[in-house]
Amino acid sequence: MDDALVDAFLHQVIIGGRVNGTFTSKAYDDIVKELVEKFHMEINKDKSKPAARKWMTTPMPNYSKMAQLRAKDRFLG
Repeated sequence: MDDALVDAFLHQVIIGGRVNGTFTSKAYDDIVKELVEKFHMEINKDKSKPAARKWMTTPMPNYSKMAQLRAKDRFLG
């Protein structure tokens, strides 16, 4: 699932879903829709915030892909 999430974000970058370094609301909606369809699951924003805390210290196997999402817009700091 991690791969699918990162790939969905990369797809949004390619099709212009990120404007001025920020993903649009439509881009986020499309990412959620894609994941729901692909994994047949329900995504609830209210439940996800506490669950996200564990990712602060978890190694990221897709780090190089994620770096591509940020590199171009964050070069100047």
